[in-house]
Amino acid sequence: MARRGQRHRTPVANRRWRLAGQPEPAPESTWRSAGAGAGASALSAPADEPSGARQRAGPTRRRIHCGRPRPAGETPAERAAREQAEREQQAKEQLVKDQLAKEQLAREQAAKEQAAKELAAKEQAAKEQEARDQAARDQAAREQAVRAAEARERAAIQQLLDQYVAAYNALDERRLRQLVAGFTGIPGRPLIKSVQLRLSNQRIDVSPDLLTATVSATQNFEYVWNRAGADRTGSGQLYWRLRKNGGVWTVVP
Repeated sequence: MARRGQRHRTPVANRRWRLAGQPEPAPESTWRSAGAGAGASALSAPADEPSGARQRAGPTRRRIHCGRPRPAGETPAERAAREQAEREQQAKEQLVKDQLAKEQLAREQAAKEQAAKELAAKEQAAKEQEARDQAARDQAAREQAVRAAEARERAAIQQLLDQYVAAYNALDERRLRQLVAGFTGIPGRPLIKSVQLRLSNQRIDVSPDLLTATVSATQNFEYVWNRAGADRTGSGQLYWRLRKNGGVWTVVP
């Protein structure tokens, strides 16, 4: 029993081909796949052609080539030239691909180097900014230390002024001579019963080396005299030049 799709051939037809001495024709699937020209030439052979020749010129199968199909009517030289041209074209395309890959790699490397440069510049800028900030902090600390030292010296000079005022109010000329070099005495001392000294408009200027200073102020006096008729108030200017010796401020003439 014949399978589905297979051409059914009766025994009588088979015997007819064998008695005629001709080969059995190929199945339909075979001669359909063969070239039209080969099949047509085989079927259209003259009737008086020998059976052997007809057998040799029977249906042929088309050779199947891998890759690109060979164009019809192409000679071996044309085929070789075409294959050479294809190889050259492939080589050119590969060169282009390699060049593009190199350019892409160069761009990526340049981008990496640029990023590294920018990062280094940022780090350098951060270091420089940190150095400036540190210098500013150091300068501020030095200035603060100078101001603190100057404040301490001003306080010591102010203490000297306070001692001067206290000695004057006590009419203690000996103490006044100890505090102020060249002090000649309190004017009208024998007639003064008591006095009250108050300083105003004080100004203390200390040198940067903290070794010398100047003091200016207005002295305001209120007197109580031993006799009536004298002025009860008076004023005068105070101006000192001071020098620091052994950590102690003294008034120099």
